[in-house]
Amino acid sequence: MKFVDDEDRFTSFLFNMLANSFDIRANSELLISYQASADWINYTKAIAQILEDLIYFTSDAGAYLDINNDDDSSPYFEDDDGILYRKD
Repeated sequence: MKFVDDEDRFTSFLFNMLANSFDIRANSELLISYQASADWINYTKAIAQILEDLIYFTSDAGAYLDINNDDDSSPYFEDDDGILYRKD
């Protein structure tokens, strides 16, 4: 997963939370009912689903960039690990 910079990472995270807000809220409400009924297996699954909805997201801007390290006019370059950096 490639991010242009920290601003892109933060913006992508916020848009991801907004896109998944309904699922996050639904699973949060399930946590209350699972805790009340002592259903710890489904409680753990709901927590895992919330974490998955929050953690796994992609870049909004970086996904559209075609990185070519040989192009001197590009403001970005990619290192050997696939991490995208801005030339400054």
